[in-house]
Amino acid sequence: MMKQSKMLIPTLREMPSDAQVISHALMVRAGYVRQVSAGIYAYMPLANRAIEKFKTIMREEFEKIGAVEMLAPALLTADLWRESGRYETYGEDLYKLKNRDKSDFILGPTHEETFTALVRDAVKSYKQLPLNLYQIQSKYRDEKRPRNGLLRTREFIMKDAYSFHQNYEDLDVTYEDYRKAYEAIFTRAGLEFKGIIGDGGAMGGKDSQEFMAVTPERTDLNRWVVLDKSIASLDEIPEDVMEEIKKENPGCQFVVLSAYRDFELFDAQGEKLARATSRWVLIDIVKRRPLRLTQELIEKYQGEPQSQAFEEELENMSYPKDFFDTENAVKQRYTVLRRDIDSNMHMHNLAYLDAAGELLPQQIYEEGEKNHIRISYKKEILYGEEITGVYIEHEDRHVVGLTDTNKGVRAIVELW
Repeated sequence: MMKQSKMLIPTLREMPSDAQVISHALMVRAGYVRQVSAGIYAYMPLANRAIEKFKTIMREEFEKIGAVEMLAPALLTADLWRESGRYETYGEDLYKLKNRDKSDFILGPTHEETFTALVRDAVKSYKQLPLNLYQIQSKYRDEKRPRNGLLRTREFIMKDAYSFHQNYEDLDVTYEDYRKAYEAIFTRAGLEFKGIIGDGGAMGGKDSQEFMAVTPERTDLNRWVVLDKSIASLDEIPEDVMEEIKKENPGCQFVVLSAYRDFELFDAQGEKLARATSRWVLIDIVKRRPLRLTQELIEKYQGEPQSQAFEEELENMSYPKDFFDTENAVKQRYTVLRRDIDSNMHMHNLAYLDAAGELLPQQIYEEGEKNHIRISYKKEILYGEEITGVYIEHEDRHVVGLTDTNKGVRAIVELW
């Protein structure tokens, strides 16, 4: 047992002013972590001891389900990532570097390629399957804007597991084993938690589940999910521009299972710069179903009275099923890159507009007469997918359909 006087525990009297979330503030104040540079933290002795205890719990539970620990290198050759195609499509979050011989390497953000190559070369018969491997290791992602303490960093510790099977039934058994193992780990760690709907993102798969801790500050696990996206994230607006903008969320208009939310931007003089709306549905992410908007829920989320509803603009233009399946339209292929996606691995609003903008005639920008933009969200577009943009001029508007390889419409962008 080491004396406190012999340990490095740099505590603070006051809450750190630059902390964005309470977990970050408390860890800094208690001397658990210190930031070395943006998105990169040192784990001080107390934090390192806690991490090692968590690792011990994890190893004991994973051993019960037959998972075997190993350790792959963090510095990876780019050749494997070129083989999978992700070297080009992963995007700007991928740390890329060259050695003295000018060979390409990366710092691993994840290790699917590495583990698959190792097993591919070592396993010679299906009789060697199933195989269940995992590691606990530092990962690296060049986040554009690291934030929220340890929740969004450029270097982080991750446990990642990779299992190999001869059939889907065997895979399902391992998936269930891991679910039970995670529940056992969180229970032993003393956490109150719930399993919620997950997003497989670029990895795909038919099942995905996330675990969310329930805290005194976060007991409401219902989640508003956007149906019709029509405004980009405020994070994309430069800081010097934001200083001149007053933003307002005037509240919602509720209709049975969904809500329309208006969003307006004003300049410093109170002049309206832009207005947008989006349609949301409230999801119970534990029971995996939408919630009917009772009066109690409406009062809970109502906020300020809505300033001005514009129902006429919300009415979607109806397009035939084969509207974009025409040889006369202007078309362009588009691969969804890392920079095009949000934290859920879905294509974000600005990327929809960028993809449509590649097809729109130049005179639209020169005329400057189009003041309405609408993005109708049909089905999520995921990282790495191949999308075809189809441009058609129709009645009083310019229309771009984003279609998949089966000619299914994923989203429609309209300007009028």
